Amino acid sequence: DQKKRQVEATEALKAAQAAATGELRRLAEMKQQELEKRVEEAVNTREATFRTQMDARRRELVKEAEAQLAIHQEQYVRFVEAREKQLQTELTARRAERARLEASIMAEVRIEVATLAQEKGLDVVLARQYISVEGVDITEEVAHKVRGQQ
Repeated sequence: DQKKRQVEATEALKAAQAAATGELRRLAEMKQQELEKRVEEAVNTREATFRTQMDARRRELVKEAEAQLAIHQEQYVRFVEAREKQLQTELTARRAERARLEASIMAEVRIEVATLAQEKGLDVVLARQYISVEGVDITEEVAHKVRGQQ
């Protein structure tokens, strides 16, 4: 009878141990799932915070870059305007120099034409585009004398 009770007690203990082990495994799995869920939530929260911080920093950097761009664009516009003014001044000076040189050359040509006309006894000297009749062409002589003076 005692042996039978011992066997029953051992079996009861084994059954209790198996039940406790099963319950422990179930509790461990639940705890594991709970911990995994908490870790996932923490990771998601940190990712969201990181994204928010990165977006704020990106906006800040873009704003700084746009400000720098605006400054550089303004400086470039001032440079271009100053350069345009300088080039316009140079162009005006070159045009005045050209006009002065053309007037000087035309004065020399007129003097040479008048001198040759007097030497040849010509009363009238016409430019080539106006000639419709035969006459004496002194173009080459005038050109030769003007070139010789330069």
